[in-house]
Parts: sequence; structure tokens; C-alpha cells
Amino acid sequence: ARSRASEALKHTPIIILSSVDRDDLARRARTLGVKTFLTKPARSATLLRAVSSSLPVREGEVSQLPMPTEPTELKGPAILTGERLQVLVAEDNQVNRMVIETMLKDSHCDLTFAENGQEAVDLYTAGDFDVVLMDVSMPIMDGVAATKAIRTHETTLVRPQTPVIALTAHAMPGDRERFFEAGMTGYLSKPIKQADLVAALVSASKKPISSIRKAS
Repeated sequence: ARSRASEALKHTPIIILSSVDRDDLARRARTLGVKTFLTKPARSATLLRAVSSSLPVREGEVSQLPMPTEPTELKGPAILTGERLQVLVAEDNQVNRMVIETMLKDSHCDLTFAENGQEAVDLYTAGDFDVVLMDVSMPIMDGVAATKAIRTHETTLVRPQTPVIALTAHAMPGDRERFFEAGMTGYLSKPIKQADLVAALVSASKKPISSIRKAS
């Protein structure tokens, strides 16, 4: 049975999908008769093209698989353009602060960092911010309590509400409602993706800003 299976697969095209992009693996695959070596995650257009090109085409026939058109949009990181955005980032984790700073380093943003909820409230009441990125779990005062304090301050001074975007690593059932009841206007789940962060800032901001894809 094994020999019959081997004979049946002898002329069957094989496409290797690997999560490791290494030249030696690709060379080894070619020595075994594998013509196509793709690295995961493989785009659907790339995979379809590989399958189509691997199928034998008889004389007078054409491939039955449509060849998709590659998207023409730039593949670089998303960045903010337009007026500069004043962003208060309340995050107690230093690594997370560095990640957010890196994600927004080419955007039109001025970032001010707070390491706990109480510091975030103090900075907010003393400053002028367009958007607040508020980590939910922080020492001294958590993000929910800090947001409530910010809303109380705005009500006292009769000033417009500033958008507050929650940052959470563990979104549990009912958290969305709890965030909104506290006065938060949106939330992002960690680990945060750069495109989602930029889109959230564009959606929340009242300034004329937009996002573009920077050429890589």
C-alpha cells in the first residue's frame, strides 16, 4: 500500500508551508523535488498563485484557477497625519510604554506618559489633551477609577469630555459595559496592533487627522 501511495504521489506537485524562513530549508526542499516553498503566514493571493502555477496544464487548456490581483496599497506601517495630537498615555508597564511610543514615533503625536492612575488624573487636570490612552490595571488608582475622576473634573469645570480609550490585556464578559459606564469611549485589547491604535486615535480625535500607510 505504501509503494502504491508513493507511486501515486510521484508526479503530484508539492507545496511546502513553513513558519521558518531559512534558505537552507528551501534548498533542501528543492533537492527533494519540491518546486514551491512558502513562508507562513502566506497571503491568499500568493497561495492561490502557487497552486495555480503548480497544476499541470494540458495542451489546449488553460488554468482553471483565477489569478488574483495583488493589492496596490502600501504595505508599510500606519501613521497619523494632520494636526498634532496631544496624547496622554497612562500605562504602568515600561515595555508597553516603549511599544506605544515606537508605534507612534512617526505620527503627528506628542505623548505624555503617566505610570499610574493617580498620576494620569493629575497630568490631565493640569494639561490639555486630545485623547487619553488608559491602561485598565494600574497601581495606586486603576484605569476605571482614573477615568471616573477625569469625568468628574470635566463636569465640575463644565468642559467637553476628552476621549478615553481603555487598554486591557484581559477583556472579560461585561468589561465593555463597565468601561463605558465609567466614561471610557472605546477600548483596545493587548497586545495592541499598530493599525488598530492609529485607527482608534483617528476615530476618537476631534482634530482633522487621518491615517496613511507609510512606504516600507
